[in-house]
Amino acid sequence: MAKNKKIKVGWHGRSRLVPAEQLSFRISAYAIIIERGRVLLQRSRYDTYYLPGGAIEKGEEIVAAVIRELQEETGHTVKVGRLIDAATTFFEPELGRPYHALSLFYHCKRRPGKTCQTKMCELEQAYIVGFEWVPLLKLSKIKFDDKGVKAAIQSATKV
Repeated sequence: MAKNKKIKVGWHGRSRLVPAEQLSFRISAYAIIIERGRVLLQRSRYDTYYLPGGAIEKGEEIVAAVIRELQEETGHTVKVGRLIDAATTFFEPELGRPYHALSLFYHCKRRPGKTCQTKMCELEQAYIVGFEWVPLLKLSKIKFDDKGVKAAIQSATKV
């Protein structure tokens, strides 16, 4: 890494430069669930969208993390399929420190049931308004938290 390198980190329209050595590394896994031409997305209070999922805990297998995150955030039990895509982002949530994130996107199938927020962490509670089944034809009209999400969903529709 270049000495004194600064990285642009952002969060919902605001950004700043952060020394690279101040970044915490975060690996996360997300579920792409597509049913009847719609994808399950979480909507933020900023009117942006992301996939359900989140950080992989230390010592946790990736598939176990996807299953746990979906159960916590949506109440759904899922079967995790294949890895669809991966993306790198740099972000700094309101309640946290700046991150260099590696996001893994998995195609998943869910067992039937209602979507309900159950055990979300403080950060999630602060910005997630709810979950919506968004028609795939409307993806071009909504704003995503990061560009990797839209690309991953588009890749999943080709599976």
